[in-house]
Amino acid sequence: MEDILEPAPVKVPVYDNEGKLLEELEAPDALRVPGEPAVVHDAVRGVLAGRRRGTSDTKTRAEVRGGGRKPWRQKGTGRARTGSIRSPHWTGGGTIFGPQPKDWSIRVPRKVRRLALRQALSSRIADGQLLVLRDLGIREGKSREARTLLEALEVEGNALLVVKNGEADSQPLTERAFRNLRGVRVVRAEDLNAYDVLWGNRLLFTEKAFDHVKGAL
Repeated sequence: MEDILEPAPVKVPVYDNEGKLLEELEAPDALRVPGEPAVVHDAVRGVLAGRRRGTSDTKTRAEVRGGGRKPWRQKGTGRARTGSIRSPHWTGGGTIFGPQPKDWSIRVPRKVRRLALRQALSSRIADGQLLVLRDLGIREGKSREARTLLEALEVEGNALLVVKNGEADSQPLTERAFRNLRGVRVVRAEDLNAYDVLWGNRLLFTEKAFDHVKGAL
C-alpha cells in the first residue's frame, strides 16, 4: 500500500460514455489527505472479517443421533466399559473441540473507516485511476453496452463502478449490464468502503455517486 502515501492531484476528470473528456472537477480537501497504511489496513481487515460466514459446525456427542442406550453391561464382558456408542473415540461419534459457529466480525470505529476511505480515494486520484461519468449510456441492460463503455474508456483489469442508490443509473439495467463481465463490480455509493476502492484498478463514478461520496466525507 505504498501508493497510499502519494499526494492527491487537484483535478478529477469527467468523461461521457464515448470516452471523451468533458471537464475536470476540483477535488475536495477531504480527498487530499496523506496516507496512513495502518488505518487502511484496519479498515480492510474489518471489511474482510465481516464477510466471513463463520458457519462451520461439527456435532458434539450431545448432538450426534443415537447412543442413548449403554451398549453392554459395565462388568463381566471382558471389554472396556463404555456408556455410549457416540463417544468421540467411536466411529460416528461426536467431535472434540471441532469448529463451531462463530462471529468473526471486528469492530472498526466509524471515524477510522471514513478516514481509510478518504485515504484510499486520495490514492486512486493521485494515480489517475478515478474518473467520473456523466452518462453511462446503458439503455437496454445488455452486456455489449457495458463492454462498449469500458472499451471507450480504455479500462483494463479490475474495474469498480460506483452508482448512487435511487438514481436512474443504479437501477437493475445497469447492474444487469455489468454483472456478466469478468473483473467488474457495481457497488452503491452508500456502501462504498476502503477495500472496494483498493480492489479495483479503475474507479468509475457517476456524477451523483461522486457528489454523494464528497458530501459524506
